[in-house]
Amino acid sequence: MLPILLSILKIAGMVLLVLLGLICLILFIVLAIPVRYRLSGSYGGVVRVKACVTWLLRAITVTITYEEDMNVSVRILGRKPFKKKESVPPDEEKEDEHNISHEDSDGYGELEDEPEWDDFPDEYTEEGIREEPCEAQTLKTGKSTSSRGEKRSGSIFGKLRGTLDSVKAKWNHLTEQKEKVEAFIKDESNQKTFRLLLRQLKKLVRHILPTKAEGKAVIGFEDPATTGKILAGLGLLYAWYGDKIEITPVFGETVLEVEGDVKGRVRAGTILLCCVRMLLNKNFRRILRKLKKSGGKKDGRK
Repeated sequence: MLPILLSILKIAGMVLLVLLGLICLILFIVLAIPVRYRLSGSYGGVVRVKACVTWLLRAITVTITYEEDMNVSVRILGRKPFKKKESVPPDEEKEDEHNISHEDSDGYGELEDEPEWDDFPDEYTEEGIREEPCEAQTLKTGKSTSSRGEKRSGSIFGKLRGTLDSVKAKWNHLTEQKEKVEAFIKDESNQKTFRLLLRQLKKLVRHILPTKAEGKAVIGFEDPATTGKILAGLGLLYAWYGDKIEITPVFGETVLEVEGDVKGRVRAGTILLCCVRMLLNKNFRRILRKLKKSGGKKDGRK
């Protein structure tokens, strides 16, 4: 009996080890293998754009093209998982029934004879409303003008006091919030957290930005001075794009032709590592808890 139990435990342990190995392998693939993207476009009177995102050696490919219309294509292992179903046209009999019912709904029935105004008694006017005597009108408007003036003046002063009190309360609230924000920013531990957050954001931006970029541009205006100004402005950005973009000026003619191609990659492991570094900071977690509590209080007030 004991050898049978040992053999069962041995098989179960091997199965668990295999499952753990598969989970670790999947996590490694997801975190280590980057998602690659490529974006190319051109403009010469017509805008043409093509974006392609691939993962796992093109096992999953998403392609988006735009030229007057946008087309999206998804391929998994070279096959399209989503296929458009052909729309079946409706039967002619259904169309005829629909048209007949539509025509019937648009028609109007014969209107009955409208009553003439001579049929109404003399007590009604042309609009069909009974005229009230003048005495009733005088009774409705028989209030003293002096009491109205007093009420209006009192209501105006009350409204002014209310607005002044609300403005004063808002001003006091803003000054309190300003003092809290200044104290929060001047705190040394918060400043360290801000510097750490800024470093991680810089790493993420450098990681996501394209690793390769190429482009050509032909720019020209009828006024040569305008072309010169544009070239001078682009020259200030030369340190950023360098020799990656070739610019050809044209003087005395309005021309704009642009071509570009950029490539890059995004790795999930790098993004996760930056997030973990921030979450390991105690002060950052404390700030998140405070923000969560303040948000919950605001929702409760609402």
